[in-house]
Amino acid sequence: MIVQARGLWAEKGLYREEVSVVMTNTSSRLASYVTPLALAVAAFGCAGTTARDAATAVRVVVELDRDEYSLGEAVIARVRVENQGSKQLVVPRLNHAGTDFICSEKETHNRRYVEPVYDGTLESAPRQAAPGESVTRPFVFTRLTEQPGEYGFLASIKQVVVDEELLAHSVFSEPVMFRVTDEVAFERDPASGLILERELVRVASEAVVGDVLAVRTLVLEPRSRFRLWVILLQVSGADGEQATKAFLADPYMGRIQEYRSFGERGELPSPVPAEGTDSEANGQMGGDLPAGSIDEGRSDR
Repeated sequence: MIVQARGLWAEKGLYREEVSVVMTNTSSRLASYVTPLALAVAAFGCAGTTARDAATAVRVVVELDRDEYSLGEAVIARVRVENQGSKQLVVPRLNHAGTDFICSEKETHNRRYVEPVYDGTLESAPRQAAPGESVTRPFVFTRLTEQPGEYGFLASIKQVVVDEELLAHSVFSEPVMFRVTDEVAFERDPASGLILERELVRVASEAVVGDVLAVRTLVLEPRSRFRLWVILLQVSGADGEQATKAFLADPYMGRIQEYRSFGERGELPSPVPAEGTDSEANGQMGGDLPAGSIDEGRSDR
């Protein structure tokens, strides 16, 4: 049973026989991953017809926005739960609380749980899929590109209901591979995973024409629980005239957008891409500055 449980990683070259699945170079939480996976394998091979049919009716697929990233780049993973059976399927929690994500480094075979950016605005109700249909949810990760190398990445849905019966195990996706080059895109805070303030100021400064005379930063803490930066640059143009340019900076994805309507209040674009759309995943932002608490930032970081 344990050998079968290792198969998901072994097929992608992410498992080495002399490395312990549970304890070596992993957190103790990995034990909670191996155990339900092993039990799931046992259920597939030993349970009755009803359980076997229910298990094979559910397929979890993970798709990344790219297969190659630079250091510090964010990764967008879309998780799709497919109903390949003939009965109604329900995913009670297709969100950060109902989904586990595991990343494995190919060279060292180290495996770890990774957490997506928490988005309080995307708390989903139970999602239903009729036979032949699927449900999808995007997740953003800021800690997957900290070191160069080749990695495998998979997701597991903790709870799936088929024909009003809760499956007794998590449902795992196949691992997908991605590569991190040694080119640096952004420098991030090692604790929070957020792009450093000075990096965002640098990107905003590169977007203006003229000399930057002064920098002021504000931290937005809107109700969605995302932290965003407002960067105010005092710029001197070629004609000597000075002007203040305002930018909204997303420290999760690294997106910078000029705000000519600085001071207006409106809807704030989410760092997490909207379900079923691609515009946000391609780096577009829109909207005016929102209502929310504002704290003074420091430009020495």
